[in-house]
Order: sequence, then C-alpha cells, then structure tokens
Amino acid sequence: MKKILIFSLIMSIIVTVYLVLNVNGSQYEVKVMPLELVENFETEWGIKITEPEEVKSIWSTKNPSHGDGEWIRILLYKNAIPIKELGQFIPITSDNIEQVQSYITTFISNTINAYNSDEKADFLEVINNNPIKIEVGNYYYHKSENDGFDTFTAIYNKTEKMIYTFEWHQ
Repeated sequence: MKKILIFSLIMSIIVTVYLVLNVNGSQYEVKVMPLELVENFETEWGIKITEPEEVKSIWSTKNPSHGDGEWIRILLYKNAIPIKELGQFIPITSDNIEQVQSYITTFISNTINAYNSDEKADFLEVINNNPIKIEVGNYYYHKSENDGFDTFTAIYNKTEKMIYTFEWHQ
C-alpha cells in the first residue's frame, strides 16, 4: 500500500512539473490536422483555403470560454498557391493596403486590450517574433460578423508561400 501511495505521489509531481514547464500561450490549442482546419474555416467563415503542408499556431487564447478567444496561425505551403485556387482572396493594392493593415492593427489592439500585463507581453513577443508582411501584390480575405465581435482575416504572402490567419471570437 505504501509503494502505491509513493508511486502515485511521484507521478502526480511529474505530471504537475510537466504541465508547469510546457504550457504557454501558444500551446493551449488542441492540435488539428491541416485539412480539418481549412474545412473549419470554410464552415465557420465561408472561405475555401488550399490545404497547407503544415500549420503553425503562434497564438492561442489561454483558457477560452464558450469558444471566445483569439488565434493566430501560419499556414505553410511548399509551392505558391495558384491564383485560381485563391478564390475569394482579394489582391492587396495601393488602394486597399491601409484597410488591410487596419484589420490586423485592430486585431492586435483588441487582443492587447483583452489581457493583463504579463499576457500582453507574451502576445507582443509573439507578434514581434512573427512579423506580418502586408504588401501590395499579396492577397487577403476578411469577414466580420456579430457587429465586429467575430472576425477572420487571412493574409496570403505569395513570396513566402504562407497564409497568416487571425481569428477573433468574443
């Protein structure tokens, strides 16, 4: 009986130490397969996105409540996505680049305002370590619902062969 109690105590300590050392803001999200993610984007936001080779989650809300939260992902591709497969994506031009930048600026600002100082610092570090390039010649998609309380923005950088997605549910 004593051995079982000691074993249980040791295992509890190991699990606790693992959770404390390995859980940070970007790891709270349940990992999903790339196909599952793009199917969710189509269902939730009405955008058809080509299945990526890899999905990198760079920010995920800690302890999301009722599906509320913020998520930033980078969808990585081996090859550039053919223009015909971009479907609802809109070219970024000199006429609309400020509007596209405002979608990302608003997302970042709203996310910063939603957190305390430690979480703000974590979020800003993620943003600084993953610069978002919004350039003429790339493509974007934006959809807003519920008076702006739910938004989705995707930026396709054709040179880097990646799509940044910014998802906000409140």
